[in-house]
Amino acid sequence: MTACKVFSARDVRLIEASPAVMSVSETGRISYTTAFRLHLLARLRAGDTATEVFAAAGLPSSLVGPKRIERAAAHARRSERLARLLDERGDTWDSMVARRGTSDDDLMRVVMAVSNRCSGLQERLDHMERLVAALTSSVDLGRAS
Repeated sequence: MTACKVFSARDVRLIEASPAVMSVSETGRISYTTAFRLHLLARLRAGDTATEVFAAAGLPSSLVGPKRIERAAAHARRSERLARLLDERGDTWDSMVARRGTSDDDLMRVVMAVSNRCSGLQERLDHMERLVAALTSSVDLGRAS
């Protein structure tokens, strides 16, 4: 088994800001709340992708990594205990998140999640601009020959 990615202090703050997260260890292990794990299983059963569910909870794959998301989804699908809890309790995620209110901490979590998403989009844009520049220069070189 490979070691978990160790997150930067900024990443840890962003991850911990999500209501889906119970804790993040020093070694990069993320523990999710039972409510989120139930929600994940419910949404997977409804046809949503794990990536969509995590992103909606403020945990985009650019932050936590696609492999970690897929492993969490696989664990949720395999867990008989989780399936039983979901059948008994239902998906309480929306009501749990709504009960959190709109404290300053909650607003900061939202701002941090949006900021993280913008950072991820900026990285993708920068990458695409580099690709376009490389393609443009190769086309220009082809014309010069």
